[in-house]
Amino acid sequence: MQTFLMVASHHLGALAALHGRREVFFPPSMLVRAVVENCSHAIWVLGDDPSEPSENRLTRAYLEDLLSAEEAKKNAGRMGNKQSQSYVEAKAEYEGIKAEILARFEGATADNLGFRTLSGQTLPALEAGVVAMYELFHRKFGSSIDARRAQGTAA
Repeated sequence: MQTFLMVASHHLGALAALHGRREVFFPPSMLVRAVVENCSHAIWVLGDDPSEPSENRLTRAYLEDLLSAEEAKKNAGRMGNKQSQSYVEAKAEYEGIKAEILARFEGATADNLGFRTLSGQTLPALEAGVVAMYELFHRKFGSSIDARRAQGTAA
C-alpha cells in the first residue's frame, strides 16, 4: 500500500513540475489517471469499514503483493528472457509470496489465487477499483463523482 501512495505522490510531483515549467507535452489526464489508479489500490486494501477484522486488510494486501510480483515477473520476462537474472529473481519473489500465502491462509489454493481470490476477498479489476473508490468518496464524503460518473455513464 505504501508503494501505491508513494507512486501516486511522485505522479503528482511530476504533474506539478510540468505545469510549473509550462512543459506539458502530453495530456495531464494521463498523470491524474495514474494517481487515481494508485490511490484506488490503497483504498481497496484499507477498506471502508473500520470495524472489519484486520485479517481482511491483510488478505487484500497479500493479493496486491501477489499481483505486483506477478507483473514484475511478466515484465522481466518480456524485457529480457526467462534465463535473465532479473526474470529469475522476479520469479523467485513471486513464488515466495505465493508460497507464503498458501502457508498462511487456511484453505488457500493456487486455483483461487489465479482468480485473484483469497479468504473471501477478490482483487477488483482496475476500472472496478477506481469506480468503487469514487463511490466510497461519494457516500462517505459527499463527493460529486459517484460510480456512474466514474464510469462516464452519468447524464
